[in-house]
Amino acid sequence: MKIRRGMLLLLTVLLLIVGIALPSWAQTFGTGWSVTYFNTPDLTGPVIVQQVLAAGLNFTFVGSPAPGVNANNWSARYTSIQQFAQGTYQFQVASDDGVRVFIDGALVLDRFVGRTLTIDTFVVNLTAGTHTLTVEYFNGLDNGALQFQWIQVFNVSVTAPPPTATVFATFTPFATFTPPPCPTPLALSVGQLVLLRGGVNVRSAPTLSGAVVNYYQNEVRLLLTDGPICADGFQWWRVQGVGEPGWVAQGITGLTFLAPAAPIIKPDQICSEPLPMTIGGAALVLNNLRLRGSPSQAGRTITVLSEGTLVTVLAGPDCQSRINWWRVRAGSLEGWVAEGYPGSYWLSSQQVPFTSVQPSQCGRALELAPGSRVSVIADANNPRPLRAAPTILGEPLAFLIEGIALDILAPSVCAEGMHWWQVRVVSTDLSGWISQGRPGDPILRPIIR
Repeated sequence: MKIRRGMLLLLTVLLLIVGIALPSWAQTFGTGWSVTYFNTPDLTGPVIVQQVLAAGLNFTFVGSPAPGVNANNWSARYTSIQQFAQGTYQFQVASDDGVRVFIDGALVLDRFVGRTLTIDTFVVNLTAGTHTLTVEYFNGLDNGALQFQWIQVFNVSVTAPPPTATVFATFTPFATFTPPPCPTPLALSVGQLVLLRGGVNVRSAPTLSGAVVNYYQNEVRLLLTDGPICADGFQWWRVQGVGEPGWVAQGITGLTFLAPAAPIIKPDQICSEPLPMTIGGAALVLNNLRLRGSPSQAGRTITVLSEGTLVTVLAGPDCQSRINWWRVRAGSLEGWVAEGYPGSYWLSSQQVPFTSVQPSQCGRALELAPGSRVSVIADANNPRPLRAAPTILGEPLAFLIEGIALDILAPSVCAEGMHWWQVRVVSTDLSGWISQGRPGDPILRPIIR
């Protein structure tokens, strides 16, 4: 409905009569703020640090807000003394997590609870002069935010009886909360495994206002399924693993919550450098060696290849149980054989002539001395060689089966990573050298007499 010029003139006169000044619409954060930090979520305990702020309260918190203050579960008390003209003021508070506001010691807003980013407003009539503002805030887990500002909406000084007419005013809305720009996304990709540091909330949506759907107290290995998405000043990635899937912030420059996960290396899949075999080439069996149906010490035994057997290398190496395995053909049979260990190889490449390795550090020797007696540990398909010299290249003098008794003739000799003992087969004149074996594969067992 159009308003006549005469009515506009009357409204102007009424405004002049009652002294109503039109409001100043610019909101302010104020100046002269100071802050006191506590390492508790309820403003108790010792004061950690006090600071004078350069500007008003307009923060996004990622990590610790000040030196010595916790990254999570901390609180702060902000205070300032501000000059106000007489009038009515609308205050706006945005916070994640809890906040409460006092004016001249009187509580005017109490939202001191854990919550996502929420905006509250309230209206207060203030007299002309200075007033003390106190804002108490706490941040629980994850990141936080705090913004506090106000605007004068009425400045009324009555010099005459109030008119019967009602004056309506249209208010300019407050400025919206503007988060900082998002950092550069990490060099991650969907389908990649990542490590998420402990203490970071997993949310239902890529935003600080998303509901918390999961929380890991300690570092956890997760799968990336979506992202990145920029929101609320963070890059967000969707993860899944134990518990509910959801979105996590990658952090900020210098403080990241996500990192690429290194591959899992199983101890039994760490092998020494394999022998330089050639696929299609020949290899020489150096000791009685089992041909197995799979590359494993638990694989089915197909046959036992005797020392000196030539085999054709078909495939490999395959690292299993800390041993390199090769698929070979021996006559009409095919299967897998273990190459052994540095210093105790059971197989030799024909392309690189085999030589005994240099003496290496041996483990602990059995507590034996000349005159001690031992027995042989073996099974029906794997008799132990008695050699002419303390080396795996020593000529085999005999093959000893389980339970054969031996007398120790001299102290041990360390060679090829093993202790070798000079022995005599009990009740015979046959003597030679035998290894005591390796950890997990013993050959000799002391006999207590």
